[in-house]
Amino acid sequence: MTTFHLMHRLEQARITLEADGDRLIARGELTPELRALIRQHKPAIQIALHLARIAAAWNLPGDLATELPDDELGATAKQVAGLPQERRDALLLGYLYALHDDQRRRRGDRLDDETAMVQCAHCGPVPTTPEIAAASISVNGSPRVEGCPYCHLPVHCRPEVKP
Repeated sequence: MTTFHLMHRLEQARITLEADGDRLIARGELTPELRALIRQHKPAIQIALHLARIAAAWNLPGDLATELPDDELGATAKQVAGLPQERRDALLLGYLYALHDDQRRRRGDRLDDETAMVQCAHCGPVPTTPEIAAASISVNGSPRVEGCPYCHLPVHCRPEVKP
């Protein structure tokens, strides 16, 4: 069972979890099976709850954190382990903004700050920020990049650029 599925199952059972430092506090009736699953997924649950709390504080969608795969939650938890809270929270906020931008691109939205265009070696013309376009290598007067935020997305998510 993934952390995402466990969190959904807990929600259906009307059980809420809160992270208090290194402890998880459950509110609701826990079965021994659910208690064991929570213990098994504790690091992933803790980072998912922390990400959700930061997302809520910055008015970002809550599903950004809860839908991440376990390996990504685990890697994120390891990367921020031992950092001072202020630095950890700033890093996680940047991560959430990147996830939110990715989510918007998958829906086909053009980001507000992407007002310039570059030619990606893989995707063709794509929107980008003026800063990225200015820092890119220019070929025949057109900014070129070897990769972009759309490269990992399915083709149908890439922007349709009209000349």
